[in-house]
Amino acid sequence: MNDGFFADKVVLVEGDEDKAIIHAIAKVKGITFDDKNIVIIPCNGKDNIRRAFVIFKALSIPVYPIWDLDQKPHDKTNKRLAKLVGKESLNDTTIEEEFACFKPTLSAILKNDIGNNFDKMVKKYKKEFAIKRNPEKNPTILQLVIEEAYKNGNRSDNIEQVINKIVNL
Repeated sequence: MNDGFFADKVVLVEGDEDKAIIHAIAKVKGITFDDKNIVIIPCNGKDNIRRAFVIFKALSIPVYPIWDLDQKPHDKTNKRLAKLVGKESLNDTTIEEEFACFKPTLSAILKNDIGNNFDKMVKKYKKEFAIKRNPEKNPTILQLVIEEAYKNGNRSDNIEQVINKIVNL
């Protein structure tokens, strides 16, 4: 969280998996957030995004929250986050100038955008790196899967939109 106080822009995400996805797609697009002094902060769950958002806004640091619209038991949190960005409620994937939310999750959108090869690539790298648990959440595996998908012409237009919004924040 401390890096955000020295950044030009802050992106708040639920966890490390979301951070890895955004960094990986930015990288294949030739965007380096460090060069632009943009920091992505995993907040360890959507419940913690709101507090960080309020702090960075109060300090006049541009902030871009990203969260999942997975349902129960997070309905109240989703409504609170929606109100924080000026919306009464959000029920579907929404990518706007100052925030993004994904239904059901950012990783599900990535998987859908990349297509059927996503699972095959994850299994390939799981075996190569001998990862036993949750390889689809491993930042190194995600980086490799995204790079391979992009080389094969499979892109995530949704997440590319988010990256463009972050850069232009």
